[in-house]
Amino acid sequence: MIEELFTEALRWYNMPWTLMLILVMLYWSIAVIGVVDLDFLGFDFDVDADVDVDADADIDANTGGGALTGLMEFIHLGSLPLMVVVSGLVICAWSMALIGNFYLNSGGSGIIGFALSAAVAVPGLIVSSLALWPVAVFYQRLEDKTDGNLTMIGRTCHVRSDRVDASFGQAEVSTPEGPLVVNVRLASESAPLQAGDTALIISEDAQRMLYTVRKITNELTKI
Repeated sequence: MIEELFTEALRWYNMPWTLMLILVMLYWSIAVIGVVDLDFLGFDFDVDADVDVDADADIDANTGGGALTGLMEFIHLGSLPLMVVVSGLVICAWSMALIGNFYLNSGGSGIIGFALSAAVAVPGLIVSSLALWPVAVFYQRLEDKTDGNLTMIGRTCHVRSDRVDASFGQAEVSTPEGPLVVNVRLASESAPLQAGDTALIISEDAQRMLYTVRKITNELTKI
């Protein structure tokens, strides 16, 4: 079974999905050790954004904007980090491409194989959206807790990534509910931060769930 899996995964018409899966696995491998964070390759998506159009194009633009907004909400783009959404799509599409070609293209036809591999993109989006729904619910609750009931400014945190600078960093904050890992950025006046250093959260970007920190030498009392 393992041999058949590798054989199917390495067929040329399945290779695009296989290569994307390898990249996804590489991303999460280096994310676990703190080389990149969830904000890496991230983009800010505002699903409630209005479309500015001329009066003559109001209907078409509003329809297109509504469809795009609906699609983004359906695949949880905006409520989940971009790489989580991409990972879900790649895993689902890769699995469907291999299963489809294994059972429907046992002869190894290149035309049929390519057609099946290309066709799984849409059902892959649907399946990944359903699979990521509980993750999106959990993530939203975590975001609401961070933005609302939990005051982060003034708390101390411990650096988990190998470094913290103006464009990258992760730190762990102790909360009554347990440790919370957040994305942090280094304040301009702060000394450099490395793994294991203690820092103070001095400001936050609620929209991007980013916190600005500066290095401290003594443990401070949590607010």
